[in-house]
Amino acid sequence: MKVDLKTLFVGIKSTKEETSTADNLCETSTLFDFDAIVVDPDATWPQKLRSLFGQELRIEVNGRDFGKLNSPVASKRNEARHLLQKGGMIVCLMRPVARASYTTGGPPWEQITNFVSSYDWIPVSDLDRWIIAGPGVRMKRIKSSPFDDYLGAKEIVWYAYVAERAYSSISFDIIATNDADLAVAAQLKVGAGSVYLLPWTTHEKIAEILLSCIGKAFKIRVERPPPEWMKDLRVPREEELMENLQGLRQQLETLTSKEKAVVGKLERCTSIKKLLYEQGDPLHDAVKDAFTELGFKVEREGDKDLVAINTKSRVIFEVTGSEGIIDIDKFRQLLEYVQTEEKETGSAPKSILVGNQQINVPPDKREPAFTERAIAQSKVFGTCLLPTIELYRAVVSFRKRELDPKRFWSALLSTVGIFSLDAASVS
Repeated sequence: MKVDLKTLFVGIKSTKEETSTADNLCETSTLFDFDAIVVDPDATWPQKLRSLFGQELRIEVNGRDFGKLNSPVASKRNEARHLLQKGGMIVCLMRPVARASYTTGGPPWEQITNFVSSYDWIPVSDLDRWIIAGPGVRMKRIKSSPFDDYLGAKEIVWYAYVAERAYSSISFDIIATNDADLAVAAQLKVGAGSVYLLPWTTHEKIAEILLSCIGKAFKIRVERPPPEWMKDLRVPREEELMENLQGLRQQLETLTSKEKAVVGKLERCTSIKKLLYEQGDPLHDAVKDAFTELGFKVEREGDKDLVAINTKSRVIFEVTGSEGIIDIDKFRQLLEYVQTEEKETGSAPKSILVGNQQINVPPDKREPAFTERAIAQSKVFGTCLLPTIELYRAVVSFRKRELDPKRFWSALLSTVGIFSLDAASVS
């Protein structure tokens, strides 16, 4: 099975799906977002900052350049501390230390020199002081570790080692040494986590090997992916079970398709409930769908909420939802449309104000939908006031085959004032 760990490789290529990669440490995601990070310290900074060092790994820089080098390292050190506190792991493939210094001005006795190195992002005090440059190949393994497979690779080369008696205040376990008995591989236990200092390798599958070792360190069983030649190897009953599996997948695909169709029908069936609680565009759409189901096509037209299409009478709808009772303000907007159209055509269209009042109150506990002022104005201008509750009831009655849509439409157009399904003879 795959390692169920979030692992980040910095400066090391990896094609494994379960890993993340970054060109340099400064441009990674937050380090404590991972369980383990594997870092080539040469990739501590982006290339444009690494170029400051050139062939020299010890340089004096100005204040601006020092800030560019120090600020991201300090930030990553804090993130690495959190990573180790939660039991995470840092694997550092040791390289010679790259160190920059910046000295403040003033008399010599007042000058202060600040340092930053390619190891300062690891939250272990003065770690860069104990990393000594020096290449070699020969090494002796002192104790077994989760990284035995890595250290056993023929391509292992060490470019640095840890100085003698490096740490006494923290747990420092030597894993492998060079011929001078100085550590070329070691584990430092920091908080609940570990820092592994390991030699470099030129092995082409470095990331795959390290990922397996990290899984062992976290006590996760890791299985190798099957090689290419396994595709053509079959065992008894494998073909039969594969056919059964394919049949089940086809059945599942069919059921999934049917499920989507039923879900779509259910959504269309229950969309009329929006007439009882929605406002704005969702309410406009619900009103449109309700009239469509009853057999009447209504559409948006310019700024008008809805107008009836292909009917004998010209009908303009204004649709509104409110947490309170619907007052005359919405009626004025509708009246403006009606009067403008009457001036332009010489014929006044029928006006219908569709209102969903007190949207946060159950329908059976709501007050009347429209204020007395709105009712009075509707009678003056021949407007029908249609509560969405009544439109909802009309659709429900239609589905029960208890409503004649044509008679409903005729009753709606002839109504002045509030429309009531009970008062209209529409069955």
